[in-house]
Amino acid sequence: MSAQGDSGAEAGIRQLLNQPESEGLEFKSELRDPEQAAALIAAMANSGGGQIVLGANESSEAVGLQNPAQTRKLLESGVAKIEPRVTMSLEETSLDGQTLLLAELHPDPGKGPFVPPSGPIQRRDTQGRHVALSGTELAREARAGGGGEPKVDELLDEMNARLKTMEKKAEAADERARVAFAKAEKARSIKGQLLGWVISGVIGAAIGVGATALIGG
Repeated sequence: MSAQGDSGAEAGIRQLLNQPESEGLEFKSELRDPEQAAALIAAMANSGGGQIVLGANESSEAVGLQNPAQTRKLLESGVAKIEPRVTMSLEETSLDGQTLLLAELHPDPGKGPFVPPSGPIQRRDTQGRHVALSGTELAREARAGGGGEPKVDELLDEMNARLKTMEKKAEAADERARVAFAKAEKARSIKGQLLGWVISGVIGAAIGVGATALIGG
């Protein structure tokens, strides 16, 4: 459908797709799981809210959702995992024959920061990238939300605990990489030895054939 023939909802979506991703605008072709949805929603809520267009890729193209109902469930499950709760509205629409979901986030500015179930506590920058909130930002958000020093301490403890968990995961991944590298090196060494033995055998056989020919001659 051409832009001239768009309905009101379609025109609104097309207008969003003509804008770059930002603090308050995200394009997502699909969602993997509720945790990914929660991280995305919490980061946008910590930036004041905004809109997420599901079924559009990072190039602002409407590619459509394979399973809109499943995507809706992932969003609803994700937003339910965030503390404090974030108000979200969902609207299913279509554009150029593709089914899209528009999620609009309306966080209460007096209740932040908004914390996902795992991973860092983040906000979005002006280009739509996720940036971890610093201790100063967490403290400011907590005080603005009326939590006072106890909430600040609680959030800092939570952030430190998550950082330690992430460090442990990184260390475990590093150890797995070292083990895999050692196994690969060992396999290459064995392969090299076998190749050397084969070459030595071939050369030995050739020398033997040559010597036999000379003696026989």
